[in-house]
Amino acid sequence: MTTPSDPMIEWLRHPEAEGFVMAKLDRFVDLVPPARALQADLFSHTSSRLVDWLDHMVLADGDTVRAQVAELGFEPQDVPVEVGDVAFAHPRALLPGLLLRDNTGAEPGEAVAAAIHVEHVNEFLMTHHVPAMVRGTPLSPYRRASVWRDNGRELLAVERRGHQGYVPLDMPPDYAQRYLGAFERWATRPRQFDDAHEGMARTLSLAQELVSEMGVDTAAWVAFAAEREHWQRLNKAGKVQKARQDRLGLGWANHDHQAFRSSREVFMQLIQILETLGFRPRERFYAGAEAGWGAQVMEQPV
Repeated sequence: MTTPSDPMIEWLRHPEAEGFVMAKLDRFVDLVPPARALQADLFSHTSSRLVDWLDHMVLADGDTVRAQVAELGFEPQDVPVEVGDVAFAHPRALLPGLLLRDNTGAEPGEAVAAAIHVEHVNEFLMTHHVPAMVRGTPLSPYRRASVWRDNGRELLAVERRGHQGYVPLDMPPDYAQRYLGAFERWATRPRQFDDAHEGMARTLSLAQELVSEMGVDTAAWVAFAAEREHWQRLNKAGKVQKARQDRLGLGWANHDHQAFRSSREVFMQLIQILETLGFRPRERFYAGAEAGWGAQVMEQPV
């Protein structure tokens, strides 16, 4: 529940929008046999669904489909897209993005492409023996490859690292080195201190350095990727599930959220670190005075 001081947050379901996406995906899978095979492998090997990995879909543009997606709650996104594309996202539901594309030769609203989100595109291509070219430099914020084409449809694999756009990025020559250096500094940061306040202060200073060097969204991505690796080394279930997903070349692209424990005395410092990385408070949970705990939900919009 929210605390009395919180503004009321009413979380609503959006079954019509979800049904729209699922119907488009089902039609796409029917027409693309490799996507159908991947869907079966996902369920049997990872206990997940194809839609759980769906980054975005590309639909043939038209006045009717624009009106339909708007009625379902999708809103235009001001993000980089390829020429002829218009991006839409649903701000109140966890649904894949939609790209409306002009001059596809398909009926308006038909899904002409679907993109799955993987941790490393090259590993997905290697696993499935697909000799495709990857657009975007290694470790860049957004990379993409065309994996399979069938019946005029295309299945894509994409990588994201704190980026909302849809255009593969070519970064400066030193970018990969700077990215890996930032990851290494966060992953190997000291984690044991006699004084908890000193430990949090040093962590905040490192977060500020990474934001200054890499930008807030990339710094957040680096820090949380490192935290996930640290968690996985201590969690047997995490190791098992990661191995299941790696069997299909997926990695941790379905990472949804992380939870951190904190004492009350350094809680405000933890919030300051997260805010430095671009996170903003959402709702709070309070179990009551006798329970002795509460939780603050933080969200990074990118």
